[in-house]
Amino acid sequence: MSGRRTDFFLSHAGRDTAWAEWLAWQLQQAGYSVQLDVWDWAPGEDFVARMEAALERADRLLAVCTEAYFSSAFGGAELRAAFAQSTAMQGRIVPVIVEPVTLPPLYAPLIRLDLTGLDEAAATARLLDRLTPGRPTAPPPFPQRPATSGGRPGFAGRPPAVWKVPPRNPHFTGRDGMLAELRGRLHASKGTMVVQALYGLGGVGKTQLVIEYAHRFAADYDLIWWLDAEQPALIGDQLAALATRLDLAPGATVTATVDRLLAELRGQTRWLLIFDNAERPRDIADYRPGGPGHMLVTSRYPGWGALGGRLEVDVLARAETIALLRARIPTLSEELADKLAAELGDLPLAAAQAAGYLEQTDLPPADYLRRFREHRETLLARGEVVGYAGRVDTAWALSLERLRGEDPAAVQLLELAAFLAPEPVPLTLFTGHPELLDEPLRTTAADPDALADTVGALVGYSLARRHPDAFKLHRLVQAVIRHRLPLDRQQASAHQVVAVVAAASPGDPEDPVSWAGYAQLAPHVLAGRGRMRNGRDRGVPPLLTAASAVRTPRTAASGRRPPSPRSDA
Repeated sequence: MSGRRTDFFLSHAGRDTAWAEWLAWQLQQAGYSVQLDVWDWAPGEDFVARMEAALERADRLLAVCTEAYFSSAFGGAELRAAFAQSTAMQGRIVPVIVEPVTLPPLYAPLIRLDLTGLDEAAATARLLDRLTPGRPTAPPPFPQRPATSGGRPGFAGRPPAVWKVPPRNPHFTGRDGMLAELRGRLHASKGTMVVQALYGLGGVGKTQLVIEYAHRFAADYDLIWWLDAEQPALIGDQLAALATRLDLAPGATVTATVDRLLAELRGQTRWLLIFDNAERPRDIADYRPGGPGHMLVTSRYPGWGALGGRLEVDVLARAETIALLRARIPTLSEELADKLAAELGDLPLAAAQAAGYLEQTDLPPADYLRRFREHRETLLARGEVVGYAGRVDTAWALSLERLRGEDPAAVQLLELAAFLAPEPVPLTLFTGHPELLDEPLRTTAADPDALADTVGALVGYSLARRHPDAFKLHRLVQAVIRHRLPLDRQQASAHQVVAVVAAASPGDPEDPVSWAGYAQLAPHVLAGRGRMRNGRDRGVPPLLTAASAVRTPRTAASGRRPPSPRSDA
């Protein structure tokens, strides 16, 4: 948008985007110019700079006031900036109330616009009465909804006519960029069905993300239906229930009823089917209706390209984990939350579980952090969690069980990697000296292509992420795997890891050519430093000390020589 003045700037929390879009559309239809971040700002732009410029150009600021708005860092920043502008600007701030909410004292003197509980026609009339004095307020006949989802935004105050979605997570935090990208992908194609899969590690928040999407953008649809896809045999019955909800005549069999439903959806628009926790594309491929609608899939399996788009869901950004923890535990300082987030690896399930445990026990957060560092595996089995299938200690049990039956070498590789650092593990650790490994991994590691396929099996269950010539495990996946191993297996795996790390010595630590290799090994050496002092490993400390001398990649990158190894390692 250019530098000319605008009539309205809309300020809102990410989860209230639907309200902001509806308000902006109504004002545009009334002939006013509007600036709205999700319409006018490109990803990656400087938020603060765009906000300040928008406030400077806007005649009035509309703040969509909800509980989420007042807990939003960005929403608060916008209002603080607006109040700081001038006395004149303060007179042009309009709080728009769309749900029961207690306004902070700062807003008390402002004349508010309350749309709570109104239907679309009444809300439109009140909006124009309040903001556009002198204009006619009698609403025109309510228009039919457009043929595709690309038209005017739906009314955010009303759920779709057909709705089956789990309750919204009141503590959902962050992910605004991913939600916007997901919405953009779904609406990119007009008139054709779009399938979009979200994949990633168990506990990373895929299901919570899709629940938030359904609630946040419910106004885009007339029908949203949630299906538990973990057991493919039960999907048909759940679709048949949707057919009943749509008053379709039942067929002679469930399959016949589902066929009628798919034919009905094929001729409709503005529908969203959500297949949660699907195993493989083949399990849901036959349930694609076609036509101009959307399908969302959550899965741990990454190979969804044959059906449509795919988007990996990673752990939270550190700031988002801190915000999530502090929203649940107000006494938690930002510094302590940062340290706890690091221990949790920013995994949403782990953060929710930790918050649940702290709420349940009223344990001082500093004590919890100390205990977690000392007894990580024990605490991963404690804490109430709502909205997830289980706790961290059980989150990956089914994947591990299936992997054990499909590729025993992959499980063996996973168990060894659990005793390394949560950093990229070079494949050369295993291909360089396969004779140090037990079968079946020994045979697999002797063939680099076979080992790459074995890593692919881990990636297929989102238990690992592939890096160039390496792979990486989340720190809590490592902790759970270690804890599940019997003591004798723990000791055997630890000793085997020490042996392969020692044998992988990149060369003379005095030679700069070797420094990058030592830097790559350093975190894994340091992770197992205590185990390296065991009696059975007395022959390897000199090599391990050479690697531990390079503690960070910055040493190699800067050209500084690492310290020479000590003989007393």
